[in-house]
Amino acid sequence: MRVPCVSACVRNERLGIFFVLFYPNYLRCIIEPYSLAIQLSFYLFIRVGETKAIRWEDIDYNNRLVYLHRQATCERTLNDDLTFSSRKVKVVNQMKGNTSHGFRKQFLTDEALKILHKAKELNPNGIYVFEPNGEIMTTDSFNRRLKKYCKEAGVPYHSSHKIRFYNASTAFDGNNLTTLSYLMGHSETATTLHYLRNVNKRKNDRLAFQNLGISS
Repeated sequence: MRVPCVSACVRNERLGIFFVLFYPNYLRCIIEPYSLAIQLSFYLFIRVGETKAIRWEDIDYNNRLVYLHRQATCERTLNDDLTFSSRKVKVVNQMKGNTSHGFRKQFLTDEALKILHKAKELNPNGIYVFEPNGEIMTTDSFNRRLKKYCKEAGVPYHSSHKIRFYNASTAFDGNNLTTLSYLMGHSETATTLHYLRNVNKRKNDRLAFQNLGISS
């Protein structure tokens, strides 16, 4: 049974996929940690592991910035009987690729700030911004919830990683590849080029942030 919010989906020919554009009329109706984490992902050049590891102390409201210092990973150990233990979330002060390029800051748009304010209302005393049931979410649980919401909204499912493809493609203006590579946390622009499946012209880098997210 679908929830009574209207959903939308758009075909992006350059990306070659149906991308989820159900934020304005569907996700905004759902105020819970997973929904808010998914929504915030549409407004930042961020990896899901970084989203999970954002702490309240990383938010600079005065300068409208979030600092990315760490990521949350999942670990499994091999037992003596050659079986694997259950997955455990581990927060590490290193970024994907183990390079310094992952440590960066992101501008917070008005919509991103609204999402963070809602998250604060849900989790006023937590250490991390998104803590469903008092625990850090896993990538699997993040994507399971994303898949659930896509199904309920009647739109095709694509994982959290595709949000990075969408955001990079939206922000690229033909001239800001170096800046975009920094924002994505890439050590080489060649890696960033892999994400650019659709080119929309933007006037400047600040405007690139302003145009992230899904408009109704």
